[in-house]
Amino acid sequence: MLIVNQVVSPVLVGQRDNAGRYRIGAKVLGTCFSLSGGFFLTAGHVVHDLEARQSGSSGLVGFADSELWQAVEVTESEVLDADVGLVKLSPVSGILDKVPTLSWNLDCANVLTTARAIGYPYGLHMVDEENSIVARAFEGTVVCTLPRFKPIGYAGQSFSVHELSFSAPRGLSGAPLLTNDELAVVKGVVIGNSQSKMQVLSETERQSGSDWGKTTEVYESMSLGVAVRSVVVASLHSLLLGRTIGDHLREHGLLP
Repeated sequence: MLIVNQVVSPVLVGQRDNAGRYRIGAKVLGTCFSLSGGFFLTAGHVVHDLEARQSGSSGLVGFADSELWQAVEVTESEVLDADVGLVKLSPVSGILDKVPTLSWNLDCANVLTTARAIGYPYGLHMVDEENSIVARAFEGTVVCTLPRFKPIGYAGQSFSVHELSFSAPRGLSGAPLLTNDELAVVKGVVIGNSQSKMQVLSETERQSGSDWGKTTEVYESMSLGVAVRSVVVASLHSLLLGRTIGDHLREHGLLP
């Protein structure tokens, strides 16, 4: 059984006080999960947000310890192609050794395959002026596989993704896309949503004897979660790793 807040971790920004504790910012930037060796995978735009933090603050990854949270500082980060990001954490004694890792499978997920994503969308929950970090889980199916996809505003090359029957709220970016097997395997990395729309109505009103007119157009839209396919992620070369993600996974026994 997956223990959600151990398999995935929140990516945050915080400031350290004189007692060595961190004062966390107003939101969770995204989700990440371990690749082993002190490296964690997330979405590229989450790394961009992390690197854009204010001076004097630290990039952090949170780890649940019973009912408490411990924060580990990000020492290095990298944005890869396909809106994938990588962070390296400070080797804090005893914490990273306990973080579970997930096996990967690079086969394409079939349509209607049951899929899950766990992470930290809108992950800061406040009650009575006290913040807590909340993980949330989503389940649905693979709607389709798009051979070419580019997020809005993304300047890189297109890449292949799975569309999902559930949407991906802010903060879920970087979450692993998992199968519904008892021993879950990573089939992709959630990065956001696709947007599709179509015109369903067009009406034009004109005044009698005049060229003036007003046209009203009505559109319907659809938003679906998207995850970069695992085979795409595994092919990406990382300067931090000094090799492809797939080669790193194989060395650590996470990919056959």
